[in-house]
Amino acid sequence: MTIFVSIASYRDSQLGPTVRDCLEKADRPQDLRFGICWQHAPGESWPLGDDPRFRVIDVDHLASRGVCWARSAITGLLGDEDWYLQLDSHHRFAPGWDGALIAMAEAAPSARPLITTYPTGFTLPDSGIRNQVPWQMGFGRWSPEGIPLFQPVPIPGWADLERPLRARFLGACFVFTRSQWAADVPYDPDIYFSGEEITLAIRSFTAGYDLFHPHRTLIWHEWSRSYRPLHSGDHVPRNGAATPWWELQERGNQLVRDFLRNPQAGKFGCGTVRTVADYETYSGLDLTRCRVQEYTLREQEPPNPPAEPSWSARPRSWRVVVNLKLASLDSRFLEPDSAWELLISDPDGEIVDAATLTGRGRAGEGDDQESIAIQRSFACARTPVSWTLRTAPDDPRPARAGGAIMGVKRKFANHYAYIADRLAR
Repeated sequence: MTIFVSIASYRDSQLGPTVRDCLEKADRPQDLRFGICWQHAPGESWPLGDDPRFRVIDVDHLASRGVCWARSAITGLLGDEDWYLQLDSHHRFAPGWDGALIAMAEAAPSARPLITTYPTGFTLPDSGIRNQVPWQMGFGRWSPEGIPLFQPVPIPGWADLERPLRARFLGACFVFTRSQWAADVPYDPDIYFSGEEITLAIRSFTAGYDLFHPHRTLIWHEWSRSYRPLHSGDHVPRNGAATPWWELQERGNQLVRDFLRNPQAGKFGCGTVRTVADYETYSGLDLTRCRVQEYTLREQEPPNPPAEPSWSARPRSWRVVVNLKLASLDSRFLEPDSAWELLISDPDGEIVDAATLTGRGRAGEGDDQESIAIQRSFACARTPVSWTLRTAPDDPRPARAGGAIMGVKRKFANHYAYIADRLAR
């Protein structure tokens, strides 16, 4: 059975090694077809030669509009292949990965299985040593825009599993399903990066697809980003980019936010087989109030057990720590007589906690001479996601600072920090 392999590659020297390893480790390399969006700078040469299995979109890197734009373009190269595999351009593969993935999908208890996860990592230079423990996707945090972000968690007892594990979330760097998925859940090219995964998870679920995590490790991913240029590093005005990356991100975030707050059916909207409310019940998320059930936080296999309809509306106790590096603050914050206002906000920008801190009170919160850790405890029904620090309103020379709350409950703020810690051990 043929597999269409979608690879969006942005100035990545690992594109060649990834495709070659994919072919070398496959049981049936003759049944693979590659759709590659090759986004490259002048002087960067095509690394793979001429092969009829490669269908390539050749793009100047400054004409790129981000990963979802590239993946959307790749779906236009899809033919009559049976299966669809979406990857990044920095992967390695287990021997016989292709037949094993097909067998895994066919063993899943679903008519429309979708296998996905954050793959276990490998590092460069590649030693060939592979961690066999498969990862599932756990909830990480809410972004300031109210977008859920995820992190990888090892699957407990994986060696005893005989089928893939039901999943709540989708990892865009590894999606394996029937190729009809590309038509049923078309990629929105205007989402830049954040929100790609939660929108795909909801849209796939509501279109009738069942999400699963692989119970065996068949693909590995290079997570560090350290060896390659990034889209966000290139797409700045001084490099001649028509639209800076932060504008693309802001537009995409607004699309995602609108979708999560007011989901509608349509080309880039939700499906009609299930509802978004069904997804929230299944996953244990409240997408409006940005709340998560404890069952979900414990990474228990979905569907979640029944919960009271009002579970997310009840006030909850929060403990938030805002870490401030004094050197990064405007000098007006550091004047001895200045007063600070600290505001904690939910994803809609509504203030859920506020405090006024004077010089003496701030000193009491200080960790050392270089940083201050301000701790706040309060109760509210909405999830706090961002903080704003400003001088008092009557200050004739007001100053402001702010940022995201990077982990109200959990140790790691995002999956890259989690992966870096795991690889360091």
